[in-house]
Amino acid sequence: MGAHVAGFVLQNGAIPDGNLVRHRCDNRACVRGEHLLAGTQSDNMRDAVERGRQKPGGCRGERVGTSRLTEEQVCRIKSRLASGERGRVLAREFGVNDDLVSKIKLGISWRHVA
Repeated sequence: MGAHVAGFVLQNGAIPDGNLVRHRCDNRACVRGEHLLAGTQSDNMRDAVERGRQKPGGCRGERVGTSRLTEEQVCRIKSRLASGERGRVLAREFGVNDDLVSKIKLGISWRHVA
């Protein structure tokens, strides 16, 4: 249990099912019960957008700091997969692992890229 969750429980009681603990003060390290409230993950994400901590729609694709591919490269991978090229070959060529190419092919990763 995180310290902020413990702070909430001590101040407010049990967290309702399906909820998590959100911060009113936007200080993730805060554990003051009166600064914490229960809500859904959707509530938490809406708070982040409204308070300027996250852009609407989140961060995806090449805007993710750890991304190793660009949208252009993903388009090329998808096109070549559709032409029958093997994912393993493409993974080596683009410097990523086979699992990522498989997730691209299945539409699990990079599905926002046509």
